[in-house]
Amino acid sequence: MNRLAVTAGFYVGGLLSVWAAPPVTDGLKFWVDASDASSLVTNATGKVSQWNDLSGGSHSATQGTPASQPAYNPTGLVGRASLSFTGSQFLMTAACVSFSNHTVFVVAQATATNESDILTSGTHLTAGDILLMNYQGKYRGHYWPTNNAWMAVSSTLPAVLTPVIYQQRVDDASLNLYRNGGFDAISAPAYPREYVTKPVFLGSRYADNTRSSGFKGELSEVLVYDRALTDAERMRVEEYLADKWLPPLSKPGKPPVTSGLKVWLDASDITALVTNGSGKVSQWNNQAMLWRHATQSTSGAQPLYRTNGLNRHPSLSFNGANVMSTPAFVNYSNHAVFVVAQATITNQYRDILGSGGTSPGDILLMNVLEGKYRGHCWPNGSTYALDSIKPSVTTPVIYEQTADNTTMRILRNGQLDRTRTDTVARTNALRSVCLGGRYTSAGSASFIGEMSEVLVYDRALSSNECVQVETYLFEKWLVPPRGTLIQMQ
Repeated sequence: MNRLAVTAGFYVGGLLSVWAAPPVTDGLKFWVDASDASSLVTNATGKVSQWNDLSGGSHSATQGTPASQPAYNPTGLVGRASLSFTGSQFLMTAACVSFSNHTVFVVAQATATNESDILTSGTHLTAGDILLMNYQGKYRGHYWPTNNAWMAVSSTLPAVLTPVIYQQRVDDASLNLYRNGGFDAISAPAYPREYVTKPVFLGSRYADNTRSSGFKGELSEVLVYDRALTDAERMRVEEYLADKWLPPLSKPGKPPVTSGLKVWLDASDITALVTNGSGKVSQWNNQAMLWRHATQSTSGAQPLYRTNGLNRHPSLSFNGANVMSTPAFVNYSNHAVFVVAQATITNQYRDILGSGGTSPGDILLMNVLEGKYRGHCWPNGSTYALDSIKPSVTTPVIYEQTADNTTMRILRNGQLDRTRTDTVARTNALRSVCLGGRYTSAGSASFIGEMSEVLVYDRALSSNECVQVETYLFEKWLVPPRGTLIQMQ
């Protein structure tokens, strides 16, 4: 089968609608997709004996032994189609890929995080082998450039039992691991490479499955490239897979405008926070897309969760040494950014939200030494900065910055502060969302205060849309909770 000719939207065949081809096809050697039921050969009980390769290479993954066949599950992964593995099932292709350089994506949900093989090359310890697995509570990647010489690295963050886009990328110098678009770890010994063609195994590292480390969980899509994708290409594939398999949360109280929403962080949802026993926050989940979360692995740089920090509402408390950041994936050439925060210091340079730097494509919202709120963007290398007319305040504020092709604006609590109009080219670059600082690590100007909600759009909102978002945030955060005693002065 070959579905690569379908490059956008959906392909409709008969009564079945399936997603179009991945956005990057150069070097794609193997592609299987459970959302296309016509690509599966099943028996009457749903056991899968063949999963057809959709790349056009005819490298289908097969299994002739019924007891070793996974089962098709139309709603197995977040209500979407998958193949179910229980540790004794696997599928394998004939030799079809040289992994000397490679990029592999696997959309799966594990039900066990001990030793569990996700994707392999059918053997290990020999030249050209690879192995993606969960191992001792971590995600782990391997590559053998020559016999018994291997590159391996385990993730910093633990393995999870939620849907994941597992990724391994090997170039001439390093092995990189990613999950859900976030960088996990790197191993960088440079070995000479042997160019050996290998098969693709799903769910086991051996053809006889004699090792008790078969995958347990759901598997929905696999993409194998015989080259190292660039960062830009890798992110395009991640977007394609995330939109397809990891949809945004559909929950009450979501923002009224969701088109173009790339980041939504909300301290009122305690389930979106990963905290330790003392309340330090290591991860603030991005509810716009269920991935690309804001994280901080260093304990001393983690903000503190407070149940009544901002206007008696939940917040994350930043002390000047705390920063959280997402991976670089937002294009700020046009943007709308909203931050609900309460600064405790307003007459110093204190960064509220940045994008990782001060280069073309970056932005920065901050309070400054002059006691003003200041917005920045770097459209093409030049610095565009706007200072508020009215002074900064230590009360809760909806900080806002918007930019389209000609105009940049800063606002607070829905009130326009300043406007700048320029017709200059905008840089299209992918940047992070940095909370409490302009960089991914804390600096001398890091934010001090409370932060409760962040919305980042990769487009300029209309005036009506801005009003809708401002109203939503005002009613949620700037009105004290019902029953709060307000002291009249």
